[in-house]
Amino acid sequence: MLLRSAAIALGAIALFALPSASLAAAGTALDAPPPNLTPTTATLGSILAAHDKAVGTLPASVKNTVAETWTFVDQGLKGTLSLERDGTNYRSRIAAGPFVEQYGQDASGRWHQDANGFTTSTTAVDEESFYPIRVVEDAADPKNDVTVLGESAGQSPAYVLKVVRPGYEHPEYVFYDKASAMVTRVEIPTRQRRIVQTYSDFRTTDGVAAAWHVHDTDGRPELDDDYVLTSLRHGEDFPAQDFAMPPYHPSIGRVTVRTPIAAHTLGYGYLVRMNVGGRGLDFIVDSSSPDSIVDRDVAREMNLPAYGQATQTTDGKPVAYRTTIADGDVSGIPFHNFVLTAEPFGWEPDDRTKIVGALGYDFFAANVLHFDFMNGTLEALPVAPFSAGAPVPGGYDIPIQIDDGTPFVPIAIGSFITRKALLSTADPITMVFGSFVYAHPDQLQDPPGSGRHHPGRIVPFADEGTYGITVESWTSMVSDLRFAVGDYQRVGLLSTNYPLRLHEQDVDALLGLDYLGFYDLYFAYPYGRFIVKPNAAFFKVFKRD
Repeated sequence: MLLRSAAIALGAIALFALPSASLAAAGTALDAPPPNLTPTTATLGSILAAHDKAVGTLPASVKNTVAETWTFVDQGLKGTLSLERDGTNYRSRIAAGPFVEQYGQDASGRWHQDANGFTTSTTAVDEESFYPIRVVEDAADPKNDVTVLGESAGQSPAYVLKVVRPGYEHPEYVFYDKASAMVTRVEIPTRQRRIVQTYSDFRTTDGVAAAWHVHDTDGRPELDDDYVLTSLRHGEDFPAQDFAMPPYHPSIGRVTVRTPIAAHTLGYGYLVRMNVGGRGLDFIVDSSSPDSIVDRDVAREMNLPAYGQATQTTDGKPVAYRTTIADGDVSGIPFHNFVLTAEPFGWEPDDRTKIVGALGYDFFAANVLHFDFMNGTLEALPVAPFSAGAPVPGGYDIPIQIDDGTPFVPIAIGSFITRKALLSTADPITMVFGSFVYAHPDQLQDPPGSGRHHPGRIVPFADEGTYGITVESWTSMVSDLRFAVGDYQRVGLLSTNYPLRLHEQDVDALLGLDYLGFYDLYFAYPYGRFIVKPNAAFFKVFKRD
């Protein structure tokens, strides 16, 4: 559960297409209730009341704070999770092998420090910190549709409840042990497998009962998660600063002078070469990717470590895992113990170039990156001059939200302004996604005499569980597309019904190089800034209004 998926380009539609029948059949089987249930006379109210009594409450004399420590095994990787909570404030530290991440929240918001030492705010629900104690009280949530299905058989019979949550494609099945009234099992259909979560070793501390052992499986034991609680304390006092966002401790060197980065472009973004042990590796520089990626075959060729993680299932299917590059450099900028996700990435745009991965958020966060598309150059700048004032003469600060390493900027499509446009330095084409298409159909018109939709494909995307949908794409005409100081009138935009979601929020559009290319770009992530400056191409195309 420690891996985060990188942003998925829409080019994957054709690569991952599957027949609709196979996915429909899989979905039907996954949603089926547990077998061999017998009828019960127990009511939902009586089951939940018994459960509340079994869980218990803290005495009034004990402050409602919690400090706990877990050991875990995740995909074969052993680690520890420490978590401190005080109301809505919390801080966690997850250490597994050489990978250390922190998550937290205080009055200023939620944050995440990744394994490369870079910290960013986030709106995403933090599942990693709370995975062993995730909420299993969905049956008590009045927003959910809950049905008592019956009783399970076996040595520990349980009442089985079906819970349908608004906005979720699949139901979940919750088992309440008849003897203890505690939740001992949850079955969750998701994507193409059914996850079974079991809870055991219940202990009572300060009047509150909880499971000290949690195990999850989807039928592939090499990918199981197993958590054991080793320490639990209530009532401690935590200083407020314990929950504040920590500073960077980056794994990428910071430049002190303007540093050109050797880069070349094939028309869709910049490629840079990382030198590792005398070997040169070409990476694409991708602002839309929250993580950096290396192709798993290259990782194996270079003997990059897996730290005991499963790298494939027993049937030979590859599994993404995290690895490190001990020492490398990009144009003299040093990388030390740099963490990447190893997954299939092989991309050969021509017979002389093999792109082996992507440098994502961490590469952008280490220094100020300056993209000059007119001259085809990329450079790293010192961060200090971008702390205040106007560091780029003639430049414009664009509001930017960096959500767990993923950048969003505002654009206007027709007469509607969205702040949920994903900023990409690796995608050549700007496009509009399903959330905007369905919410604002009046802003998108079909070109005269054109056929509307391209043939649909059924695709299993990996972003937040969406799969088995028919993806269509077509060109729409919009009256205006406005970004920064440019107003592009009567333009065609690639549109799709695909509902891209990142960090539990809809993405309305992707802003690609076809529009970004009219500007010099300055990514000043250490200060949460994004500055654009119109270039020569801009002034050839646009006239002052």
